Amino acid sequence: MLETTDIHGHLLPFDYLTCSANTSAGLARTATLIREARQQARNCLLFDTGDFLQGAPLIDIAAPPDNEWTGPHPAITAMNALDYDAVGLGNHEFNHGVEWLVKTLEQAEFPVTCANAIRHMGATPKQDKTLVSQYLMLDRIVTDCAGQAHDLRIGVLGVLPPQITNWDHSHLEGQIMTRPIVDTARALVPRLRSAGADIVIALAHTGIAQGSAYDTAENAALELADVPGLDAILAGHSHLVFPAADHAGIEDADIEHGHLKGVPAVMAGSRGSHLGIVDITLQKGDAGWNVARSRAEVRPVNPAGRARPVVADPVLCDLLEPAHKTTIALMDKPVGHSDKALHSYLGMIRSGPLIHLVAQAKRNAMPQFVPEHILANLPNLSVA
Repeated sequence: MLETTDIHGHLLPFDYLTCSANTSAGLARTATLIREARQQARNCLLFDTGDFLQGAPLIDIAAPPDNEWTGPHPAITAMNALDYDAVGLGNHEFNHGVEWLVKTLEQAEFPVTCANAIRHMGATPKQDKTLVSQYLMLDRIVTDCAGQAHDLRIGVLGVLPPQITNWDHSHLEGQIMTRPIVDTARALVPRLRSAGADIVIALAHTGIAQGSAYDTAENAALELADVPGLDAILAGHSHLVFPAADHAGIEDADIEHGHLKGVPAVMAGSRGSHLGIVDITLQKGDAGWNVARSRAEVRPVNPAGRARPVVADPVLCDLLEPAHKTTIALMDKPVGHSDKALHSYLGMIRSGPLIHLVAQAKRNAMPQFVPEHILANLPNLSVA
């Protein structure tokens, strides 16, 4: 199982803010690792765990309010080309509203799942009507070490932080409700099993944190590992790497073998910095398939000690060239002029003209988003 996560529109190995090459990120570099991994494994699945529709100029051109790019969404174009088996939603997928999200996902040639972004909430998670597929069943033919073919049914469950209704309240009020991650998984994993899933994978847009004390935790991957019936967790959201030193010292997080409480798990950083790999060995017994062995690893696109980063996939680069040229042209357009030098080098310790500019712009924008009758009796402050 291969994982990308938190790509945030960093599709090409290019930094649009500095107009220079990006040597440590970009899905086009990760794509090369994906192609290599597919050649190494007889049976291979590719997943993304969310936050792929927001975060970089290359895809901001396809988002409201300006929609400068009218072609197919660059991120969806890239993911279609890489032939993802399934994708989960992240919190940033909702930054441009529900209507835009639904319309954009229509371009996807891969299935999308999210079990706890809910249109109409039922009495239990099993009765919820979700925005996208509550879960997926992927039927695949896999080949064993002797060359024998087998039918395998893979259950896929997507979950994200329930806090999206706070973070994007203006977009989601009255349209989307959420449930806690672990509660949702506890209710639905047995349903996947009863529907015939041989293995169950969580596409979990949630990070790894020590012992959350409340059921609506934002980073709940460790607690998710307690849910019976889960065979692998593909995590994300926190932009960290697992298994790696990022999570050293967290109890029940095995950074040597890539396990959370014994369940294989991976988290592939952000912006295409790593490819996550969960490798499981299956055995078939009288009761069906079971996981005999498992391990997880991450492969960086710019490994330490290597003279050069992984070469970007030329097919993906060519495919995105029109959107890239449009982005460069838009970034080259002046948006204003200042006779005064602007910098933020000392912004953490004192005020400066750039910080004032940002604060004033935010303050001036406030009336566009908050009704006048509310602002009339309140101070309008800006923190920058």
